[in-house]
Amino acid sequence: MINSAPGTPNNPVILTLTVFVLLAVSGVAAAQVIEEIIVTAQKREQSLQDVPISISTFTGEFLEDSGIDTLQQLGQYTPNLSLAFSSQLANNRIVLRGVGSVGNSAIEPSVAVFVDGIYIPRPSSVIGTLTDLEIVEVLRGPQGTLFGRNASMGALNIRTRKPGDEFSGDIRASYGNYNHVQVAGALSGAFSPEIAGRVAFQYSDRNGYGQNSFTENGSDSDVGKWEDGSVRGKLFFEPAPDLDITLTADFSRIINGGGVIEVLSDTVQPEYLVALRRFLSPTDPLTMPTGEVPEAAHGFDNNVHQDHRDYAEDEQWGIAGDVNWRIGEHTVRSLTGYRKWYNDTLNESVIRLPMDLIRRVTFYDVETVSQELQLLSPTGGLIEYVAGAYFYREDYGIDQAFDQGPDFCSPFVGNLFASYLASFNFSPQAANSIAGGVARDCVRGTQRDAVATRFRQDVSNYALYGQLTLNVTEQLRVTGGLRWTDSNKEGSFLSLVNNPISAPPSPANPFALDLRIPEQHPDLEYDEEEITWLANVSYSPVENLMLFATYATGFRSGGFNPEGFDSVAQAAGADRVYDTETVDNIEVGAKGGMFDNRVVVNLNYFHTEIDDLQDRRFDGVNFLMQNVEELTQQGVELDIQARPVDQLYTVLGVSYLDSSFGNFPNATSLPADIAAYRTSVQLSRFLGFPPMELPVRDLTGDRNHFSPQWQLPLVAEWSDRSPVHGLGWFVRGEYQYVSGQNVGADTNQAPQTMQPGYDIVNARLGLRGADDGWEISGFVRNVFDQDYCQVIFIQALATTLSLVDPVTGGGMQRCVVGAPRVWGVEASYRF
Repeated sequence: MINSAPGTPNNPVILTLTVFVLLAVSGVAAAQVIEEIIVTAQKREQSLQDVPISISTFTGEFLEDSGIDTLQQLGQYTPNLSLAFSSQLANNRIVLRGVGSVGNSAIEPSVAVFVDGIYIPRPSSVIGTLTDLEIVEVLRGPQGTLFGRNASMGALNIRTRKPGDEFSGDIRASYGNYNHVQVAGALSGAFSPEIAGRVAFQYSDRNGYGQNSFTENGSDSDVGKWEDGSVRGKLFFEPAPDLDITLTADFSRIINGGGVIEVLSDTVQPEYLVALRRFLSPTDPLTMPTGEVPEAAHGFDNNVHQDHRDYAEDEQWGIAGDVNWRIGEHTVRSLTGYRKWYNDTLNESVIRLPMDLIRRVTFYDVETVSQELQLLSPTGGLIEYVAGAYFYREDYGIDQAFDQGPDFCSPFVGNLFASYLASFNFSPQAANSIAGGVARDCVRGTQRDAVATRFRQDVSNYALYGQLTLNVTEQLRVTGGLRWTDSNKEGSFLSLVNNPISAPPSPANPFALDLRIPEQHPDLEYDEEEITWLANVSYSPVENLMLFATYATGFRSGGFNPEGFDSVAQAAGADRVYDTETVDNIEVGAKGGMFDNRVVVNLNYFHTEIDDLQDRRFDGVNFLMQNVEELTQQGVELDIQARPVDQLYTVLGVSYLDSSFGNFPNATSLPADIAAYRTSVQLSRFLGFPPMELPVRDLTGDRNHFSPQWQLPLVAEWSDRSPVHGLGWFVRGEYQYVSGQNVGADTNQAPQTMQPGYDIVNARLGLRGADDGWEISGFVRNVFDQDYCQVIFIQALATTLSLVDPVTGGGMQRCVVGAPRVWGVEASYRF
């Protein structure tokens, strides 16, 4: 049963626009019908309205008309889909129906991404600018019985444009605020009756959305600079009437200057700033604390105050072959892919304070090979089927190091321990003397690679899958699907602590920060076999109406924690291995067209139960994977397209999501409780008494994070032409509402990580040529400059730096700020 709860959208703008759409679709004037959308969600070209699953689609034309050029922007238009960046360029998450996974760890994604049938293994490898797309299909629910790589919560099926027989092309250029320059284009044509080609490219460059006031006008003052470029080439061969081959090669590169990650001002207490001034003081921390502090007085001003900006380089390339061989009425299809992805995150300011303390350097390296064979039966008979065999190989490496900056040992470490000793009634002279010795020992140790970790993982995956449809009558169809998966993971993990200051404290090394423990796991292994299935029935009682019901299962393979632990996490039972996640999903829906197909409505209800949910948490020092026993996500999704008159086209989406942990008694505790536990563990080593029990939070019955109760995207475009010259014009308005949700990086549901509900308005107007060969437009995204957080996380080392509140349990939080208002002009030309 879906529980009613506050949060129903009552914004007058929403109500006004919703009423406008309802009035519009009730019109009876003669109008163009909604164009049929062809999808390949079931491995065949079918009308969207004939596919009995929950699916949202975005054609290439729609993407261009809305100026959508990233998957993150696409999430604003899709019910129950969101994409968010975190502290690293490589650390993003794709969330579908409130479930997603962070991209840079070894965890498999909940939402699989396929480009032209080839699996893209990491969400962080699809963050660049999109170009020359035919369609994006958002498939909700487990998709394992038709896609080679398992997709437990859903899939993004992206198809790029194919080479055409005729010579054609397009060019698009735009310029906007933040000095944003963007150029994209494509060229297509036939070399002979049997061979055609297509090449597409894009380049984008802009300044950052934020400023670093600590570096003033220096090279690091611009925060969030973005530059990326990509190129894709396709060759289509038809050596025989029953054989065609498509070869694809692509390359992309991104250079990024970090993101705007501000301190949330309402999570800062005066004593936090006093503590920071003491720890960051360049002179006497006990009597004259004069250290600078992060900018915390003004939230959402796109201003940070830290020692330097982040820097990352992201590069990937791949080749693919798609062969279709028609044998009689059957088709054999082969999909072969090879991909290579690198991400070098350099110079990352982990602690983000106005002193050069710790820089994190991370190198990600992924190499994948996949081979898929499919057998497709003819359509229209009593039985239709798709059968497939799949092989996937992945080599994944993460090399990470923490370099100590010139301010780390002195003054920071000296100030830190002088303050600690003073709290135990040491005199200022004694405290400063002892702490000074600790700082000198720290300086004598290794500064570069003070802590270093090395993670390797090799994945081998084999699968057999099939789906069969029985056309009982013209109105009734019954479908069953089955998948067998054999997954093997082998890995290794090495953690080196090269400077004693970062090691766990001990009688021989009492003044240590316990950032990481030395570890060595050379032979990690996780093997499993899983069988998943699907059952579906669809019925069309009348023309232009289909009812369907589905029960589908899915899973995500277990694996390894790829990042280092401190001794406190070790004492709490942190494990290198986490278990498999399983999914059971029930859907009931309807798809239909009305008013001579001027209105298309798709509606569905879903109920998803997830056992052993793979949840990645952060406690201020450690990133850990854990399994959550039960999570239930259920709700309703609605998509409406309407063209009541020739000039007006509208799209409305609505999603309602109810979320509840069925059993989660051991969630991460609040920061202050973790700080108390850390202190207890450290003191127990020296005083000999047992530490306090690990504090946990019981989140049973609570909502999952990134699970907004309501999402409402709305698009309306009015276009017309001059009756004399045929010159076209258009006005396009877009509205997106997201209700309040917890966007904490850690699943502790801290009240401080709640993002209130917000709405975003976009607008675009322009002119079109008589033959649609050219277009000029002006646009504004986020018209009212709405502030919001993509992700909120606890300040790094908050428990060490006394940035926690023992009364409320909270602490100083950081916000990954969403994009501000952007505007520009765009011109395009097609030939």
